[in-house]
Amino acid sequence: MRELRAHGGDRVDVVTPGNVPRASAGLLTVRLDPATRPDIAGALGDTAVPDRAEGYALRVSGTGRGARVTLGGTDAAGRFHAVQTLRQLFVRAGSDGCKVAGVRASDHPSMPLRGTIEGFLPKSSTG
Repeated sequence: MRELRAHGGDRVDVVTPGNVPRASAGLLTVRLDPATRPDIAGALGDTAVPDRAEGYALRVSGTGRGARVTLGGTDAAGRFHAVQTLRQLFVRAGSDGCKVAGVRASDHPSMPLRGTIEGFLPKSSTG
């Protein structure tokens, strides 16, 4: 929610599935939750969701009013990384706010833990 406001969202309403007000029809819809939740899976469509820890899928579809952003993770860390990817996709659109182009992305770490591994070789005593 904070990210949407930071990128120009004037009003952000948090609602539960099945409890979306009629007045929101045609507005930008953002869904974020486990990728296995039926409405998330449906909105992701054929965007593959990695079946690995910290994996996620992200889909932005439509333009203008009625656009949809869907973020589904395999776990809480995956959902976190989906939001971080979405943050990187925002582009300034004048002084009013931001926009994001249509995109489909699937991601998961190739290592058991995300981050950087630094290694140092011991200094040679012969040399």
